[in-house]
Amino acid sequence: YPDDYQEHKDQVRDVLRTQIPLDSLSLSVFCDLTDLSEAQKNVVRLVEDSERISVHQFFTDLFAKDEYGMPDTLIWGKRYGSMFYSSKGRTKARGRKEITEEEDIDQNLRDRLGFIRRAAQRLMNMPFTTRNAQAGNCIPKLLDYLREGCTVIVDKQRLEDHQRELLTVVLLYHLFRHNQQLASGNKDQRDQMIPVVVTVEEAQYLLSKDKVADPDSIFAKIAFTGRSYQIGLLAITQRPQAIQKELLGQFDGFLVLPLEHANDFRHLAEACPALSGYRNDLASAPIGGGFLAYGTPKQIVSLQIENYGMGKDDHSSTQH
Repeated sequence: YPDDYQEHKDQVRDVLRTQIPLDSLSLSVFCDLTDLSEAQKNVVRLVEDSERISVHQFFTDLFAKDEYGMPDTLIWGKRYGSMFYSSKGRTKARGRKEITEEEDIDQNLRDRLGFIRRAAQRLMNMPFTTRNAQAGNCIPKLLDYLREGCTVIVDKQRLEDHQRELLTVVLLYHLFRHNQQLASGNKDQRDQMIPVVVTVEEAQYLLSKDKVADPDSIFAKIAFTGRSYQIGLLAITQRPQAIQKELLGQFDGFLVLPLEHANDFRHLAEACPALSGYRNDLASAPIGGGFLAYGTPKQIVSLQIENYGMGKDDHSSTQH
C-alpha cells in the first residue's frame, strides 16, 4: 500500500501490483484451477493436445460470441477441425465441403463452451487476474527479484480464502514452469533457476488423494518432480492419514510429534517403514518430544523441542 511504502521506502526496492495474465497459464493449469466436469475438461485438453493454437488464441476464441451472445461454435469447428464436427459436418468434410452452419458442429459443444467460458470469466474476475500481458503482468519482475535474492512479500490481506489459495497455486505454477524450462539448459541457464521451498500448513487439504489424483495439480508436480527443478516441499499436518501415501513416501525426512489417531501413525509408517517400531515411544513422549527420520537409509533420532507450546510472553517470563 502507498502509505506503507512511504514509511519503509528506504527498505523497499519496489511495490508491484499483483497482475497475472489469464493467458500466461497453460490450458492444463486452467483445468486445474476450475471446477469443470470431465466432459468440459476434455474439450480443453483436445485443444491443448492438438497444439494448433496458442493459449492466447484459445481464450480469444472462448470469449467470441455469435449474434445472440452465445459461444461461436462455428469458429471452433473451422479452427480445430473434425474433433468438434457433428455427423453432418464429418460427412461434409469427407466430401471436402466447407463447414458453414451450426448443424455442422457437435450440438453439445455450445453448452460445454458456455460452462468453460463462465469458468474463465470467474478467473478473470479475480482481483489479481488480467486478460493478457498488455493489461498488466507482474510475473517477469517478480522472477527477476527472486533471482537476485530479494525478499518478496505477497500481500493477500484483502483476498478471500479461496482467492488466496488460487493466487498461491498460480504463483507456484509460474515458479515451477520457470525452473522446469531452465533445468534442461546449459550451465548458465541452470544457474538462473530459483531455489524454492514451498511450505504448506494443513497440508492434508492440498495433498489429499483426490487433489493429487489430478496430474495437473501443482502440488503433485512439486512433490513428485520438484526436486529436479530445485523446488522442495515442506508439509505440515496433524492428519498424515489424509495425505496420499505415494506422495508421502516422496519426502526425504519426517519430524514426527505424538499423533492423536493410531491410523495416522500407521499411514505414516507405511510411507516411512523405519518409523514402525517407534509407535509406543511416540505415544509416551513428553510434550514437545518426538522423532526425526532422515537420510538414506533412514536414521531415527529422538528430539525434544525446547519451550514447545509456550507463547512469547511465557517464554520471556521463563528467561527472567
